[in-house]
Amino acid sequence: MMNQSETREKVLAAAERLCQTRGYNGFSFRDLAELVGIRSASIHYHFPAKADLGKALIIRYRQKMETILLEIDRRESTVAGRFKRFIATLREILKDENRMCLCGILAAEAGTLSPEMKAELRRFFDECEAWLAAQLLVGRQRGELAFAGSPTTAARTMFGAVEGAMIASRAFNDDSRLVESANWMFAQMAAT
Repeated sequence: MMNQSETREKVLAAAERLCQTRGYNGFSFRDLAELVGIRSASIHYHFPAKADLGKALIIRYRQKMETILLEIDRRESTVAGRFKRFIATLREILKDENRMCLCGILAAEAGTLSPEMKAELRRFFDECEAWLAAQLLVGRQRGELAFAGSPTTAARTMFGAVEGAMIASRAFNDDSRLVESANWMFAQMAAT
C-alpha cells in the first residue's frame, strides 16, 4: 500500500503523462484514478479540484526543468553545447509516446485554465526564455553567436519556434523535425 506522498507523486506522474498525450481537457479524475489504480476520492484528497492538480503539475514540471537547465549549465561549456542539450531534452519527451512539453500543450489550452495555472504557466515560459536569453547573450559576448537585437526577443522567438516544432513533430510522429528546426535556427545565429 502506498503512503500519501507516494500516492500524490504517482497521481502527478500519471496526470503529466495524460496531459502530455491527451491535453489537459482530455482526461478526468476518473481516468487518472483508473490509471493509478486508486479511487477518484483519493485524488480529490490531494487535489480538491482539477485546477489544483493543474497548478501542481506545472510547478513540478517547472522545477524539473530548472534542475535540467542547471545541469546543462554545469556540464556544457559552450552555448552551442547547451542549446543542443536543451533540444535533446525536448526530443526525449517526444520520443516517449510522442508526448508534448507539458507547458506547451497547456498553453494551447490557456483559455480553459484557471488564473493560478496561467500564472504558473507564464512563469515556466519566463524562466525558459530567461535561460535562453542568458545563453544567447553569453554566446554573443564570446563571439560564438552573431545576431541583431535583444537576446530576450531572440530567446522568445526561439522558444516559441521550438514549442511549435514540437507540435509539428508530434503531428508527423517524427522527432527529427524538432532537431532540424532547432539546428537551422541556431545556425542562423552562429558567428561566421
